[in-house]
Amino acid sequence: NYVFSSPRSLYPDDGSSGWDIHHNFVNTTYKAWLHIASDRDYDIRVYDNYVKDNYLINDGVGVQVLRTENFRNRPFSQTALDIAERAGIEAAYRDIVPGQEPPVMRIAPDFHIEKW
Repeated sequence: NYVFSSPRSLYPDDGSSGWDIHHNFVNTTYKAWLHIASDRDYDIRVYDNYVKDNYLINDGVGVQVLRTENFRNRPFSQTALDIAERAGIEAAYRDIVPGQEPPVMRIAPDFHIEKW
């Protein structure tokens, strides 16, 4: 994955476990590149990632963060740039992408959360 300009770039949801998070290029200095905010997140391996800034939050249990390459004060490596180049929707699915970005996108119903 190539992630940019995101406050919580890699963010396993509360209660996540058994994940391997690897070979991502996170090009943002906006807050944490990795956000594991709960001790209900456990047994996650985070390895071989490429980041602009190495700030992260790890409050998980049994979470291993290994081999993170930081580019805060130097140019990105070719490996990181290759991840960005290959990122995006796979060729077989590109026809489902709209020609223009919609003016409004919703990821939740359009009502106040207490009505849930």
